Amino acid sequence: MEKYCKVKKRGLQDIELIYLEGYLKFANYQKIAAELLNLLPVYETINGVTRRLRSRKNSKQRK
Repeated sequence: MEKYCKVKKRGLQDIELIYLEGYLKFANYQKIAAELLNLLPVYETINGVTRRLRSRKNSKQRK
């Protein structure tokens, strides 16, 4: 829940990305979610500042 609330403050698009990335864990939704994630932008540039919209895979494993 903490992760959800943290993302919720960042905007609706980030919430949608979290849901899509969650669907990738279920076999039934993998194909659909993968196609949708490929259509969505990974980076967003506002006023010359580029930021990543999607979390990197295996980012929790690095310590």
